[in-house]
Formats: sequence, structure tokens, C-alpha cells
Amino acid sequence: MAESFLEDIYSKAFILQSLREYVEYTCMGRERDARREYNLATAKLEKLLPELGKEDPQLAEDIVCAAEEIRDHYDDLGHAMAVVEGTLIPSIFRLTAYFADIDVEEGKYKLYSANSAFLTIRDMESELTLHSEHDPLWESYRIARSIYDPMLECYHIFGVGLGYLPYQLWRLSEESVTIVIYEEDETMLSYAHAYGVLDWIDKEAIEIICMADKAELVKAFRRGISWHVGKYYISPWKKQEYKEVMNGELLIMEANAALERSMQNRTVENLRKNKKHLQVSFMQIRDSFSWKEWVIVSAGPSLDEQIEFLRQSKGVRGIIAVNTVLKRLVKENVLPDLVVAADQYIQLREHIAEIGEFTEGIPMIAERRVNWHFADQYRGPICFVSIEKNSDKNTNEEFWEVSGSVAALALEAAIRLGAEKVYLVGQDLAYPEEKAYAGGMPYFVDAKARCTMRVPSVDGGLVATSNAFNWFRQGLESQISRHPDISFINLSRHGALIKGCMPYGNGVNL
Repeated sequence: MAESFLEDIYSKAFILQSLREYVEYTCMGRERDARREYNLATAKLEKLLPELGKEDPQLAEDIVCAAEEIRDHYDDLGHAMAVVEGTLIPSIFRLTAYFADIDVEEGKYKLYSANSAFLTIRDMESELTLHSEHDPLWESYRIARSIYDPMLECYHIFGVGLGYLPYQLWRLSEESVTIVIYEEDETMLSYAHAYGVLDWIDKEAIEIICMADKAELVKAFRRGISWHVGKYYISPWKKQEYKEVMNGELLIMEANAALERSMQNRTVENLRKNKKHLQVSFMQIRDSFSWKEWVIVSAGPSLDEQIEFLRQSKGVRGIIAVNTVLKRLVKENVLPDLVVAADQYIQLREHIAEIGEFTEGIPMIAERRVNWHFADQYRGPICFVSIEKNSDKNTNEEFWEVSGSVAALALEAAIRLGAEKVYLVGQDLAYPEEKAYAGGMPYFVDAKARCTMRVPSVDGGLVATSNAFNWFRQGLESQISRHPDISFINLSRHGALIKGCMPYGNGVNL
């Protein structure tokens, strides 16, 4: 258990958690759960009030008045919740201020009280705060809510902190899940036991993997999430701490997890809405083309240099455009022969806004979870494909095993269309001259801020890029390596070098 003096403080501070859960459960219509949490909070307050009345009579009176008003209007939910949120919870924060006076430094760490009286911690070397300075327990509850799935039995947490997130996940599951914690710092683990809430979890429900070697810990984490069915979460401070470890692999993993979390509801919406479209098969699309050379057009800065090449290619080679470049190609009067789209984001609406009519008759290959607004505005025939195994037996969608950017989907389309030569346009996967995209793209990105590494460039030097772009590049390289019979030509002058592609200027005949 945590130090005895902290257990007493945390017991009082937990009143805030119970009151907030009362509000949440009330909004969800879970009356019994709401009443349980409210009764827990008021039972603790009743024990505290006599002593509080001596120390701060006004605060004690404010709490009593608020509690009485809630009691008298408990069935008037709108009124009762307003009193809890607007009066009682602020009063409890005034109460916890009496206990929130811890501020100590040990080595590189500073442990100090948050406003709720639960401790937070700061790494003085990296200047990163590991938990909320307002209410770390509630912060972790919201994180736990965002990743909790009652179907799962195991969670993998990279970075223990003071144990708040593992505890909230365990609590949300009604103490039924196993939690695997990955941590390289034994000091942090000792803090989680002595000053945090890790010991609030049954020992049988926790597995701790502690390795001083950061690269080995990442490998163990990777093995863990591949061997067990479960979700994972990488703490924000660990992302920063590990950004240079194994080419930033931890950042990529967390980006994927974050994307999955953000897409959960949107995925269902997109799937539901996209089902209404009449589909064409890929075979129908393939039978309508006979080109052996294809050009894949992406949104990188080098697209600006290759507009004339695209004009010359029209009618000579097939042109595949990723969704991002549609508006630019319409403006340049270079309509593609095929479009591919994969992103689920609502921002995809901007990629087709006011140009839907220009897509009439142009087939599109779209990942089945593509944003439904984009698919709805598209006027050409659509072939939906899956890039993950589909458990829905009622679907006849193609399964294409690709990953990374939408360009990977375009590349797979060219390969399946029988390409013997593939040109890559705008596939820079880097920030040459601190540019992220070609002109006319529906995005603005601070390339300088996004840069996390430098990689070999087409021109023989090094070019700035990001972990995500580097991951996309590696995915394309893997895809290209499986097709040695096809010639791949990268028409970027200063972008990232893509292995397996003939670089621009190496005797490339345009």
C-alpha cells in the first residue's frame, strides 16, 4: 500500500472521483451506479465534517447546504447534477487544498500534490509532467474509459507513472482484467507502490516487465502485444523519452493505437453509410484498362515539378491519383484514370468539395472504411476493398494486404492492374526545403515542427522527415521488394530515397 499518511489523504481525495462518477452514471441512465457513488461520497463527508467544522466552519456549512439541496432535489436530475458540479465539487477542491501541500524532490524527480491532493510527478531533466496537475486520478479514468473494452481480458501499459491508469482500468473491469506494465525505471516502480495507487490492484492482476535496456523493453512490449489479445497504451512522457529508441518505433505504435481509438465510432459510421453504394468488382476495373505503365500521383512537394509529365502521360500511361491530389489535378486539367482513397477522417470532405462532378466515370478503389462523405460525393463507380481480415461473412469485398499511407493502396492497384513500370510522383515522404505538400493541397503542416529524423535522400544527401513518413517509406519498400519483375521509378528530386526504386536522374527516360 501507499505510505499510510497518503492513504488517508487519498481516501478523502477519492470523494471527487465518486462525485464525478455520480454525474457520469446519471447522464448514462445508470441510476443504481450513480446512487452508489453518491452515497460513498456523502458517507466519507459525514465523517469529515465535524473536524472540518472546527477548521473551516464556512466550508463545512457550504458542503452541508449543497448536500441538503441535492438530497431535496435528487429526483430532479438536471438540478441535482448542477449542484454537484457547480457547488459541491468546487467545495471538495477547497477541502483537498488542506492536504495538497506535498512538494519534494528526489534525484531527477519532483513529487508534489495536484489540486485534488493526489500526487503528480515531474521529471526535472526532461521537464515533462507525468500526470495531471489538477486531478491525476480523474485524468486516468478518462483515458481508461477511452480504451476500455469489456471483451478484452488484458491491457498492456508502457510507463507505470504512479499507477493511476492501471488502477482505473482494473476498476472499470470490476477487477476482472490482467494488466501488463512495461517500465525501465525501478525508481518509478517504487514510487508507484509507495506514493501512487499501484498497490490498490490485486497482485495477481498485474504483471510487471522491467528492463533497463530501452531497446529490449520495446521489443518485449512488441512481443507482448502480439502474443496477447488486448489493447495497449503508451504514456505520453514515454513517447518523448523513447523517440530516439529503435527509430522511434514506440511513437509509431502509439500513433497507430491513437488512430484506432479516434476511429472507433467513425469506422462504424463509415461502414454503415458506405454499404448503400452500388459496388463494382476489381475485375471490372481491371478489364477496362490495358496500360502496362502507370503513374501514381501523391501530394508531396515534388508534384509541383511533374505536372507537365502528367500532361504528357495522359492517354499514354494510366494515372492513379490518391484522394489528396484530386483538386489539384482538376485545376491542372489532368484528370486521373483511377482514384484511390483510404482515410476515415472527416477532413476528406475537403478533398472532393465542389469537384465531385469531375469524377463522373472515373472508377475509384476505396478502403471500405473510407470517410462516407467522400464516397457520397464521388460520382464514379466504386470498388471497396478491405486492408484487414473481414469477419463479416456477408461481404464480397476484396482483401488487399497493404499498410501505411494511401499510396500503398495505389501501388497495390497498379501491381494488380498488371503494371510493368510504375512511376511515383509526389511521393517525397520527407520535408525537402521544409515543405510537406505540393501547392493546392487541403492541408497545412508545420514541416519544421514535424521533423524528427533525417534519412537518405534521392539526391545523395540527407533529408528531414518524420517517424510517420519513414514508416510509410518502409512499407512501400517492403511492398516493392516483393515484385522484382516490375520497374519502379521515383520522380522526386529531393525526397526520401525509396529502396527498390530507380531514382530521378539515373538515366530515367521520361
